[in-house]
Amino acid sequence: MRVGCRHNIDAAPITTDGKPLLWVQEFRYLGIKLVSSKRFNVNLQESRQKFYRALNGILGKVGPDSSPLILCSLIEAYCVPILVYASECILWSNSMTKSCEKAYSQAFFKIFKTYDSNVAMQCQFYMGQLPIKFKIMNRKLNFLLQLKNLKIENCNYLVKSETESGKLIESLNIPVKNGVPFPGGWKKFLWNSFKTDIENIS
Repeated sequence: MRVGCRHNIDAAPITTDGKPLLWVQEFRYLGIKLVSSKRFNVNLQESRQKFYRALNGILGKVGPDSSPLILCSLIEAYCVPILVYASECILWSNSMTKSCEKAYSQAFFKIFKTYDSNVAMQCQFYMGQLPIKFKIMNRKLNFLLQLKNLKIENCNYLVKSETESGKLIESLNIPVKNGVPFPGGWKKFLWNSFKTDIENIS
C-alpha cells in the first residue's frame, strides 16, 4: 500500500520468494485500518460499526428505559473505548471527529429519546460525559506528553508533530509552568471549554 502524492500511480510489481505481493487500498495494522491516500489516513467505519453493535448489545440486555446513570456508565466502559481506539496516534480531521461525534450522540438519542444534537450535548454535560472531541484531546495530551517525558534517544520520531501537544494546550488556554502543563491536570480546562459550548447553545 502506498501513502503520498503518488499513492494512486501504478507501481512495479514486488515479489518475495518468487510470489507477487498484492497492492491494496487499505489493510489492518494493530487493530486499525490504514488507507492508501495522499496523507496518513485511517478508515473509521469499522470502529463505528463495532461501537453500534456494543451499544445495541447493552441496550438490548439492560433496556433503553433503565437508569440513564447506569446506561451512561456502561457505554463509557464498553463502547467509548471502541470508538476512540488508537485515537492518540491519528491526525484527526474535522470530518473524522464529526463522524465519531455523531455515532456517540446516537447513544444519548436513544437514552433520552431525542433527535436534537443540542439536547444530546446538554445531556452529555449534565451526565458528566465529555464529547468525543474532548475525550480525544485528553487521550492525545496524555500520550504525547508521556512520550516526550520518556527522554529516550530517537523517541521523537514517534511524535507526529513536536508542536501538537503545544497546540492542544494553547487551544484550551491551559497554563504552563517550566514547560509543564497545569499540575492539576487539563481535564478542568476541557470541562470549561465544554461548558462554554453549552452556554453558547442555551
